[in-house]
Amino acid sequence: MKASSCLIKNNTQRKDKTLRTTNPDGDKIVVREESNEYDEARFVAKTIESLMGQGNGSYNDYSVFYRTNAQSRVLEEQLRTFGIPYKIIGGIRFYERMEIKDILCYLRLSMNPADDIALKRVINVPTRGLGKTTLEKLEALAAEKNCTLSQAIEHAINNKLFNSSTTSKLRRFLDLIIEFQADVSKFRLSEFYHIVLDRTEYLTGLKVEETPEAQARIENLEEFDNAITQFEKERGEDGTLQSFLEEMALVSDQDTIDNQVNSVTLMTLHISKGLEFPYVFVVGLEENLFPSIRSDDTTEDDIEEERRLAYVGMTRAREKLFLTYAQSRRVWGQEQMNSPSRFIRELPLEHVDFQSSIAQSSFAARYANRAISRVASRAPGGGSLPRVDSVDFDSQTFPDYEAGSSPQGGSGYQKGMRVRHPTFGLGSVYAIEGSGEDMKVSIVFSDQTLKKFVVKYARLERM
Repeated sequence: MKASSCLIKNNTQRKDKTLRTTNPDGDKIVVREESNEYDEARFVAKTIESLMGQGNGSYNDYSVFYRTNAQSRVLEEQLRTFGIPYKIIGGIRFYERMEIKDILCYLRLSMNPADDIALKRVINVPTRGLGKTTLEKLEALAAEKNCTLSQAIEHAINNKLFNSSTTSKLRRFLDLIIEFQADVSKFRLSEFYHIVLDRTEYLTGLKVEETPEAQARIENLEEFDNAITQFEKERGEDGTLQSFLEEMALVSDQDTIDNQVNSVTLMTLHISKGLEFPYVFVVGLEENLFPSIRSDDTTEDDIEEERRLAYVGMTRAREKLFLTYAQSRRVWGQEQMNSPSRFIRELPLEHVDFQSSIAQSSFAARYANRAISRVASRAPGGGSLPRVDSVDFDSQTFPDYEAGSSPQGGSGYQKGMRVRHPTFGLGSVYAIEGSGEDMKVSIVFSDQTLKKFVVKYARLERM
């Protein structure tokens, strides 16, 4: 409560008031630094698993807040990996979102034009003047001819079964799918994804809308690009569209499980007001993300509104609060470095337990210097000051979960070793190829499927 009050005092356009509570002072706020968004999400999942193992409440007592809906994807992935049930308030699971399902259908049609379900979904997405009546006639024709919808479209075009306007629209749609089929094998998956966005004008249409809803959908498409980039890295030459679609089908199957009872809650900060949880995680506290600074015309009023959001999120925690940020985060598939959020720097040091999984964190050093300056200003007569390396930012009660758990190089793998993958779960090392950064491992998973990964990118956790 004291820390959040100190944060919001940085807003000038507010009445000066301080929230009070009859509860005793709680634990310090844990500020956690991670390398990237995957390590950040893994820290959240492992901390929940650890606290639950110590008998601290049920899953209903845990909530994770984020600035944008797109951030949920990596969190969902890690929670699934650890078998932690979750629910999303005010939204739907990432791979069930409209724009993701639309683009997945275009990708599926590129591999299989006979996929009638995918074709029905996107024949008029984005809007191209092919409405319900046209689709019903095509379905009737397909049933009559005992053929697929794409074959029915071709038959309708060749035999001029529709007026010239509708025929022209059907021809353009069919040509688009044929082009995708021809190009899918010529480009890497990440390149082909951008081709689909470009030729369908899906992204262009959203940008023209200029609405908050359209912006959220663009952010989801951006995060989907990040997912594809990560998939390509960890699968190497096996990172094809076919294998990607197989993996997406697996994720969709997992998402059909009913996790509404006793689940961790995920939501954006915007809808968290009025809710409280014993254990709260606020993730993505980085400049340009939170606070969200999207252009040069960002005003101080905009920053103050973002700070109010941070204040709301922090005050949702009744017992334990975790604030996390990553040194790097992907934006449209490219690594982007952002500095820690100014909101972290505005917190009083005496209420913060700073942790980092990164050796010799530069931010940790600056944080230590702040602590030394604070001590100097309070020490009567200029007493002795602690050395920089004597300031201990690593909590003893929350150890560095990441140390040794996520191999970055190729050493230490042996045939038969048990590992866990974010999507496929538990498995055993079946074969090892190469060495160093080129090392690849083949894993047999519990469902007896065999998958090959580039170790450097695979996010495998050794058990």
